[in-house]
Amino acid sequence: MCLLVFAWQHHPEYRLILAGNRDEFFARPSRQACWWRHPTELLAGRDLKAGGTWLGINRGGRFGVVTNFREMGNAAGAGPSRGHLIPAFLGSDKSVETFFDELSVRRDELPPFSLIFGDMTELHYISNRADPVHRIPPGIHGLSNHALNTPWPKLTRTRARFENCLDAADIDSGALFEILADRSQADEKELPETELSKELEKRLSSPFIVMPNYGTRCSTVLTVRNTGAVIFIERSFERDGTFAGASTIEFELPV
Repeated sequence: MCLLVFAWQHHPEYRLILAGNRDEFFARPSRQACWWRHPTELLAGRDLKAGGTWLGINRGGRFGVVTNFREMGNAAGAGPSRGHLIPAFLGSDKSVETFFDELSVRRDELPPFSLIFGDMTELHYISNRADPVHRIPPGIHGLSNHALNTPWPKLTRTRARFENCLDAADIDSGALFEILADRSQADEKELPETELSKELEKRLSSPFIVMPNYGTRCSTVLTVRNTGAVIFIERSFERDGTFAGASTIEFELPV
């Protein structure tokens, strides 16, 4: 993912509410979200180049989402794929804490990344470019291509709109997808200082990105009720930003 906002143990009816966009080169093949059978059973989209994923959840309630950390000196293909972190965690019988500790030791072997992972009782954040967070506190959080809750314009705007959607007893997935579809770009004075040109930084500053060879490939809304009911909705898009299809998968977690 390249943009996500989530409410963790914040809403009285939901353990987790997440909305996010995956931005990627259109030349990189992928498969829409479905149930994997090998190497472990999990629900996720699939990167067909490296075999990993950007967002996944399993039937036991383990969950993970990964973003790249914008750092132009590191080639996207250098080192092992970040996408293997999620199936590695979801298919493991190690505790969340043990996985966190073991990944902390070897995190510098990977390209720049941020990973949010856990189960429905604890959620952690780890990166090889930012300080880790043991047990993300209940509340509303966001992540883009920097550290957790870094106030980049696209994240600040999306998070504020997301928060306004949380007042209802039942979450409206359509309203969350509307937030993710925002194509408005930030003012130049608001742009973060990165290694990108101001022109490119501005084009990447919209929550939903439309560019010739790179852009928002899919949007995902994931909700987990306190009852254990899970709804995973994914919408896919063509390179010109037009809608290409959607899938909805529902299942129950053990309570």
